[in-house]
Amino acid sequence: MEMIPYLSVVGSLMYVQ
Repeated sequence: MEMIPYLSVVGSLMYVQ
């Protein structure tokens, strides 16, 4: 699970949109 930080960023962008 080395994509934790990446998923965090993607989640934030999706939440904003």
